[in-house]
Order: sequence, then structure tokens, then C-alpha cells
Amino acid sequence: MDNEKNDILDKNDIKALSAESRQEILRLLEQRPYTSSEISRKIGKHVTTIKEHLNILESSGLVQKKPSANKWIYYELSNKGNRLTKTSNSWIIALSISILALVGGIYDAIQSTVRTSNMLESSALSGKTVLAAEPVLSPITIILIAIAGAGLAMTVWLWKKRERI
Repeated sequence: MDNEKNDILDKNDIKALSAESRQEILRLLEQRPYTSSEISRKIGKHVTTIKEHLNILESSGLVQKKPSANKWIYYELSNKGNRLTKTSNSWIIALSISILALVGGIYDAIQSTVRTSNMLESSALSGKTVLAAEPVLSPITIILIAIAGAGLAMTVWLWKKRERI
């Protein structure tokens, strides 16, 4: 129950997330801890502006100072910040399923072509007259290719959604 309460965004969180610069800072801190000077250089804003943004993020509990043995103060995502910015890898699953379905569909289409070719060849050897038939895609092939198309569309959607933090 306590965990559920922490997952709800309050007005401080919304304020912290309302500025594009703070969103950029969160995206940077997803990669690794940074000092305010490093963030300043990466984002192209003055270090005092970055410190103001970091203070807002820290007061909302999204960012915390990382203990360091040297004189530099590093900032990192807090547990709350990690949960908020955690990127979903569901697009990888969707892409994998799409590729498997596409490969399966292509394989089944090739097998269908081979079966039709073998049927025509065997009928020619037996002396029977058979009209040349074009290979027909089986329902399984059509379903697999449709799944692959839908999966690729879902992959693009999930990837775009991931880019919008």
C-alpha cells in the first residue's frame, strides 16, 4: 500500500516534470550519475540554472546527491526517479515476435511454393495433364504475416512512446 502511494504523482512531481530542461536532466541521469557542470555542458545551459533545476528535482524526490569520495557532487536518479523514468523494453518483445512471425510466414510461403512445384512435377512425370497452378498462400502464412505487420506497427508505437518521457 505504501508503494502505491509513492507511485502517485503529486504537485511537486508535476512541477518538477513540467520543464523540458528537467526532463532532459532526468534522461541524462538515466545513463549515469553526472555533476551539475557535466549536465550544464550536455544541455547547454548555465550551471546555476542547472543547479536550480536539480534542487527542484531533488525536493520532489526524483533526484538525489550521490555520495562521493572526491570534492565533486554527483547527482543520480532516486528510486522514485528510476521508477518514473524506467523505460519499458516491451518494444523489444514486440519486435522479436514480429520478426519470428515474418520468418515463419516467409518459410510457410516458400514451403507452399515448393509443394505446388512438386505436385506439378510429379503429375508431369506420371503423364497426367494438370493445369499449372500458382502457389496459394495458406491461411497460416497470411496470419503470420499479419501478426508480423501488427507487431512492427506496435514496435514503432512503443518506441515513440518510449521517446516521450
